Amino acid sequence: ADGQSATVTYCRVDGNWLMQNNGTPDDTNDDIIVDDNLASLQFVKTIAQTVEGWRAIQTELIQRWPGENRCAARQ
Repeated sequence: ADGQSATVTYCRVDGNWLMQNNGTPDDTNDDIIVDDNLASLQFVKTIAQTVEGWRAIQTELIQRWPGENRCAARQ
């Protein structure tokens, strides 16, 4: 409303694999998967206009769904 701040609700899917590299960067045959968990997280972030541009001033985790992709498809 004031043009200087906003509240944004967003969802993020973490499906990245964390791997232990046991060889060369080009050879992944001997790498070990450390973490392959999937999770969706929903946040509310408050952002404010500063002299450097828009900056996050507060982020709050609203929901977490372990093992699921519960975020809507990108539009």
